[in-house]
Amino acid sequence: MEYEKMIELLREVNDSNLIEFELEDRDFRLKLKKESKSNENVVKAIENTSLENPADELKESKKEIERSKEHVITSPMVGIFHAYEGETETPYVQVGNQVEKGQIIGAVEAMKLINPLEADISGKITEILVDDGMLVEYDQPMFVMEV
Repeated sequence: MEYEKMIELLREVNDSNLIEFELEDRDFRLKLKKESKSNENVVKAIENTSLENPADELKESKKEIERSKEHVITSPMVGIFHAYEGETETPYVQVGNQVEKGQIIGAVEAMKLINPLEADISGKITEILVDDGMLVEYDQPMFVMEV
């Protein structure tokens, strides 16, 4: 879960009438409990247990990249990443390529459909985090761009 979303969730739970809230995903578990102290709800406990998973490492690297003001392009869906156009040996992009907003930089195959992956901002590709044929998860970091 992204840091901003987690902070927003903490605020929502704190402002609500909920006493206890629990959210569990494949990658983490979040448990919140409130108790009343001088008429003010306070979040008592946060439990976040990470499982050893490559996706966790990618999320951590995404956070580091975001702090350095570089732009990260993430997978819009679960599927198989394709780095090459059709059956050619020509990759959509390589490290060092300058790309424009809307330019196709890869594709994700889901349910036998090839979905183009477009750059959502103009910039220079500085890192490709996934290999051709690799299974990608929703919101998994795939490309790092210098804006």
